[in-house]
Amino acid sequence: MKKNTISHRHNQLLQCLTCLPRRMLSVHGNENTTEFVLHDLCNKDCLNIKKAAYFVDNPDFNCFKGVAGFNEAESYPDNKSWDKPEHFTQFMKQCPFNQSVRNINGTSPHLTATDKQEFMNNLAQKLSFSQPHYFTWDMKHNNHGMLIFESNNPEEEIEEDFVQTFCILGFCPIF
Repeated sequence: MKKNTISHRHNQLLQCLTCLPRRMLSVHGNENTTEFVLHDLCNKDCLNIKKAAYFVDNPDFNCFKGVAGFNEAESYPDNKSWDKPEHFTQFMKQCPFNQSVRNINGTSPHLTATDKQEFMNNLAQKLSFSQPHYFTWDMKHNNHGMLIFESNNPEEEIEEDFVQTFCILGFCPIF
């Protein structure tokens, strides 16, 4: 019988992703649950993302809003955000990149003549992404999640299955 082995990298990812629901429940009353989740998904032990910006588009209310941003250069020390939620919340309020993302508000790109790719490229440029990737998905209540991200290993493509993990952001409240 052939022994089934999981690489160390996949084991790290599995551990990160399986702990996430319990961690989300531990901060369910916080307005910035999305920041906790994005920070966890982007850290080096999970998807190893250098920079990410998460937005929600709601065409019904003609609203486009920046929800959370992650920049590795501004990441929370020792990846202990879940252990000290109040401290992490204060820390994120001081992170310039997160605040830049959260300050983006506008009209829905679904209702304008702007090409979605052009719209995302403009956002990426505004937020100083150098090698951006884009991921969009449908969410409940006719919302659309939009993520711009940059990998720490640009030569190594992130597997599509793992990129799908960002859909979990759709379960977080938006304030």
